[in-house]
Amino acid sequence: MKLEQKMKIYHFLDKHPSLKTNFVKPYRKMMKKYTTNEETDYNQWIIQNEPNARELAKQKKHKFAYQPKISIVVPLYNTKEYFFKEIIECLKKQTYSNWELCLADGSPEPIAYREKYLKDTRIKYSIIGQNKGISGNTNEAIKLATGDYIGLLDHDDLLPPFSLFEVVKAINENPEAEFFYSDEDRIEGEFHKRFGVFFKPDFSPYTLRSANYICHFSVFKKELMTKLRRRKIRI
Repeated sequence: MKLEQKMKIYHFLDKHPSLKTNFVKPYRKMMKKYTTNEETDYNQWIIQNEPNARELAKQKKHKFAYQPKISIVVPLYNTKEYFFKEIIECLKKQTYSNWELCLADGSPEPIAYREKYLKDTRIKYSIIGQNKGISGNTNEAIKLATGDYIGLLDHDDLLPPFSLFEVVKAINENPEAEFFYSDEDRIEGEFHKRFGVFFKPDFSPYTLRSANYICHFSVFKKELMTKLRRRKIRI
């Protein structure tokens, strides 16, 4: 079996932990041979800490006392169809459904393939007509937002299916908070190999002055974002 085929099997099993019980020995052998110690530790952390299929189904049925609309704003520029499709699909898989996706496209020409992905009424798409850069295109996307909170993503980012659920859970537990941020990792390949995890510390203005650790995934209360925009602070 070629290495590429082995890696596909390995990452498939990583996404379906329940199947590993039938492939324990070959899985462990592949994991030892094709992953670093850091990746192996992180894979185990994912299995132990992230919700399984049954828990995700339970999240979908959960009703929060406060169910705010989350506006996800994304700047686009010559976005590949693969990224465009994936970011829409990852939002449709969210266990919390009160969201909208606001896309602002600064490409020289409107994205030709867009129509087949824009059938969900929660998705808004705007043609800017010029490229204003990440901050400018993001500000254009914010103009489309009607939610109570605004989340910032780039066009090649993805959210796990429980992401918005955890955000809304934190909002309900901390109603006075106006800003939320999360841990993050990196993905690569067709099977979304996850690596480079960044477990972020509690908020520290001193740490923030030396490293932008709160970047993604960040969620702002709409009123706070409005105040920032009135002061003409670029997002």
